[in-house]
Amino acid sequence: PGLRCVPLFEDHLVLVLPRNHFVMDKGEPVIGDLNGMPMILFSKGTWYRILTDELFEKYHLLPDVRMEIDSFEAILRLLHTCRAGTLLPKSYLREQMLSDNDLISVTIRELKESKRTTSLIHAETDSLSPAVRLWIDEIAKLYNPRRNG
Repeated sequence: PGLRCVPLFEDHLVLVLPRNHFVMDKGEPVIGDLNGMPMILFSKGTWYRILTDELFEKYHLLPDVRMEIDSFEAILRLLHTCRAGTLLPKSYLREQMLSDNDLISVTIRELKESKRTTSLIHAETDSLSPAVRLWIDEIAKLYNPRRNG
């Protein structure tokens, strides 16, 4: 009670690899290719790691986890050095970021099914200042233009 939840957007994981990663030699990767793959993942207990571990369990995958880190940027910088892949949220990735690190992102059907919704959660608007209410309405309209506020 007293809280409001505004869904903003859905997101899913994508496989991120160094551009010349060996798994690409046989064509577009499939979910089974993650089994045994050297990977750098988020640290245990983080939201994305929980999502990733659930995915591995669901498809009976045992990747070769080389490192666990809490930083998107550090993971991206280390992929080439470790000759590893990672699973990152699609919403985080930018073409320039991938290009700067000589990386590619690969969508795998089963990863697209690992959706999560990012929402704006706030107190009921009656208890908020007019500036905060305006900010909430603007954010909601940005992600859902059909919304009337």
